Amino acid sequence: MDLASAVRDNQYSVILGDPGAGKTTLLRYLALHFAKARRDDHQRVCAGEAQEDLGRTLFPVLLRIADYAERLVKKPDLSLRDFLNDFYYIKNHSEAEKETGIAQLLCEKISHGVCLVLLDGLDEVFNQESRQQIVRRIEAFVADYPDNKYVITSRIAGYRDVKLGERFSHFTITQMENEQVEHFLRRWCLAIEKAQKPEASEEIWQREADQEAEELLEAIRENEGVKRLTGNPLLLTILALIHRNGSRLPNRRVELYALAVKTLIEDWQLSKNLPDAPQVVLKESEVMELLAPLAYWMHEEKPAGLITEVEAAEKLGSKLAELNDQDPQAESVKQAVQQFLRLVRETTGLFVERATGVYGFMHLTFEEYFAARYIADNEVSDILEIIQEHLHEARWNEPILLALGYLGIHSPKRVNKLVEKLFQGLDEYQPEISWEITVKSVGSEQPILVWFGLGEDGVISQRESALVLRELLFAGQVVAEVEVNSRIRAKVIEKLGLTYLGLEADFEDDRVKKLLKLLRQIERFNQKGEVIGYLRPMIQDEQVILEQRIKVQSAILYIACSQPGTGLGDWVREIVNQLEPHLFGSIKDLVAELGAEMTPALELIRQHQRGNQEVETALKLITAMSYMRTDSYGKAIDIFTEISQVINHRISAYIDWSLASCYQEENKFEQASNYYRDCWEKLESYTESNALVIFWKNRGVCHRLHGKYESALDCFQRMLAIAREIHQGKNESLALYHIGRTYQEWGKYEEAISHFQQSRQLY
Repeated sequence: MDLASAVRDNQYSVILGDPGAGKTTLLRYLALHFAKARRDDHQRVCAGEAQEDLGRTLFPVLLRIADYAERLVKKPDLSLRDFLNDFYYIKNHSEAEKETGIAQLLCEKISHGVCLVLLDGLDEVFNQESRQQIVRRIEAFVADYPDNKYVITSRIAGYRDVKLGERFSHFTITQMENEQVEHFLRRWCLAIEKAQKPEASEEIWQREADQEAEELLEAIRENEGVKRLTGNPLLLTILALIHRNGSRLPNRRVELYALAVKTLIEDWQLSKNLPDAPQVVLKESEVMELLAPLAYWMHEEKPAGLITEVEAAEKLGSKLAELNDQDPQAESVKQAVQQFLRLVRETTGLFVERATGVYGFMHLTFEEYFAARYIADNEVSDILEIIQEHLHEARWNEPILLALGYLGIHSPKRVNKLVEKLFQGLDEYQPEISWEITVKSVGSEQPILVWFGLGEDGVISQRESALVLRELLFAGQVVAEVEVNSRIRAKVIEKLGLTYLGLEADFEDDRVKKLLKLLRQIERFNQKGEVIGYLRPMIQDEQVILEQRIKVQSAILYIACSQPGTGLGDWVREIVNQLEPHLFGSIKDLVAELGAEMTPALELIRQHQRGNQEVETALKLITAMSYMRTDSYGKAIDIFTEISQVINHRISAYIDWSLASCYQEENKFEQASNYYRDCWEKLESYTESNALVIFWKNRGVCHRLHGKYESALDCFQRMLAIAREIHQGKNESLALYHIGRTYQEWGKYEEAISHFQQSRQLY
């Protein structure tokens, strides 16, 4: 959904996004355009080049949630409305002016329900308890003033643990796609040309901007590691800034931040053509020595990311005095601190004055990077203590990973020693591939991983842990972002892989998706083929049950689609040659959840694949399947229809099945039923009946949605018969459930209840 629709059509919205995704910029954008429309007496707000309709004009009120959270520490009973009153009160006004000023105006507007209330940064609240309190206050405020429109932003990490209520619609900012990246860069380059060369003509601006943008886009295309960073607006801006200053673009995130900081400290001010620029350049080492400990302290103590000038001077003065063996109260130290604050503010933009006498980093990402550098500049034992203190706090995830990433590049021995100790908790986690792994939750507690293991006495027993899943996911993140030795990688890959294969859950389960994404990121980061190399032998391993072998094939397909290459085409051909109903159903479920991440690589290699008809055909089929997801079924239908005339008879059955599924999702049940019929005519001649459980389920659901209950029951009865014949209790339970559901929708409630009860007993 585009921005305009989300804002226009929803009264209560939460916008989620990664660091640097543009959440704060988004709210400022909304505040600006709503304010302009209000100023100009427009009835509706139209914004952007396309003049998108954002809805009726409202009075914008923009607040940072972290500011409110920080005030609550001193005034726990402060309501959000009272904070609003304080927030907009201009410091030097008298109390009388306070009562009649902007604060009172805004409070009146909110009471009348004519405001767009923009609350930025729920994730920037320090701890979960405080965040729960904030959420309750926001909910109360919305309940008191429900007629206003509300947009609230938060990082994705940590939001699910403390989220807003059901009245809010939730949206996640997507990564920019290639076309958007190019559009962004062309506009950025033109804006920079105009800002730095105000005396030039429009023709010169455009020519220079086009050349700069083309060079930058070519540099991005040549580097797969860098290309993956471009979907984030902040990182893309940094890439553009680095390239403009003549530096090579890195493919490691921590290297990117390091180069960005160096660029901002030593190069950016020179590009502004300031007459005294050479005299005001700060040394990177000096900035790091002072800002790294300050950033770490702020990340611990200042969730709003803001400190007063007095606090900044005190902290910087203490560090500067320590470095130079001086008295922190010495006049020379105080002058040096003031000089540093002025230079870092005016020449780098890293640490800026947010308001009069109030400082903060230009973006939370840089606070996190400097805090990470502080963590990394410690002994292994101290680093371990710091990480363990903050290990499972969402707010500390970035600094910890960046610190480890920095050590992985600059101190490999230290990081391997450190990571070994961090991963010790996983040593006791020894799942067996032949046993199922489950996740259970008790009340609101963290999920508990339950698995079967073989003890020293040779007895298989059930084990469980509330920590091992979190530790495993953290280990996966580390191996996906940090240079560690191959032995550590192999250990983590094995445990992630066994957990994915043993977990009794579908692709729509968040934990399954997390495990798959981590395996994919590890493969992409290290580019050594270790993940696929670990998984592939299981396909032929007779000790691995069929269901798990299917999960292996689906996982490899998803992982291989992380980037285009010759190996992807070969794997797609291999998987199409092995296609049968179980595997087809698994891929269909996979792409419904993760197809959008697979399509780009498939499309790219499909467009450049020439000479091997078998590979070309396989790529077209899997590419079409990758579009079998919400809002893309039309594209899938186009490709399936295009290739249906040239595919062999066996594969043709799966094209019919795919087309039936696509038309079913588009509520075109006649077309879907016809394709299911054609598919069955091709499948029944050579497919073993026990492989058709999922086919009969899919076809039965289609008939039920179409209101053809007798036909639906016939399909589910066939599914039930197969499940009983091959002793599949799970599918037998599922078939009974669907029979009950069909009777329920048919209005035959006694039959429905009977089958629901049978299904539950088996389940």
